[in-house]
Amino acid sequence: MKKFLITILIVLLAVGSAFIFYNRKGNPNHYEKDTTPTFYFHGWSGTASSTNNMIVYAEKHSGAKKVFKATVDPSGNVKLDGSWDEDIDKPIIQVVLEDNKNGDFETLGAWYANVIQEVNKVHHFEEYNTVSHSMSNSILQYMLLDNTGESNFPKMKKEVFIAAPINGVIGMNDEPNQNKLDENGKPEIITPNYQYFMDNVNRFPKNQIEILNIYGNLEDGSNSDGSVTAEAAKSLKYLADQYALSYKEEEFKGGMAQHSLLHHNSKVDKAINSFLWQNSENGAQ
Repeated sequence: MKKFLITILIVLLAVGSAFIFYNRKGNPNHYEKDTTPTFYFHGWSGTASSTNNMIVYAEKHSGAKKVFKATVDPSGNVKLDGSWDEDIDKPIIQVVLEDNKNGDFETLGAWYANVIQEVNKVHHFEEYNTVSHSMSNSILQYMLLDNTGESNFPKMKKEVFIAAPINGVIGMNDEPNQNKLDENGKPEIITPNYQYFMDNVNRFPKNQIEILNIYGNLEDGSNSDGSVTAEAAKSLKYLADQYALSYKEEEFKGGMAQHSLLHHNSKVDKAINSFLWQNSENGAQ
């Protein structure tokens, strides 16, 4: 009888352990909780539709929740629509610029800082993540340069670059297959924007930000997404190696790697979710 009871106890322990493991790893409805807010920024001429798909994917596959839509008017004033409850997991703030064709990166950087500060007034946080497409990547770099070291400004934790024209735009100051990177990732041709970042690289927060750099390749011979060459996007590595906590880049190929389609690409969405919220992706497509 005693031997029988011991056997039953072992079986129950095994079943219980399997149940716990399933709920932690295998249950598609289980997500690792993360209260760090993530701000989604659109690019040149972008609107809410530019980031809607990525946000919906994050909500469906990683248990995230959009808490605010932050609209920035042409004077830099911020209007927040929504609410952020205490128990929200993976809160998302969608940022929309009404003046979406403004090319003054320094001014726009100040506006992005306004967004983060306004949200922080409503719901305090110490760290935040960003997901940015195209032009907004450069704007965020200007914001970082102007706010690093400010004691009352939250610290950026993770930064996702998508189709980042850090060192040029095709038809403006870059052409396909024109630039080259040396063994350290430093580009041969340097734009004024990139030069500014090089000159001020020591002002970026040191060993703080984890970076994921996503870029596209249409595989049409241009080695680009149609607007940004791979070399222009990959030029980020030379800068990031001098200040970032970690750096990773991922190339996406084919028709859905076109500049304005990268933020409508579910493979890109999955890579973003995995980077921001490790172990939270439930595997569905």
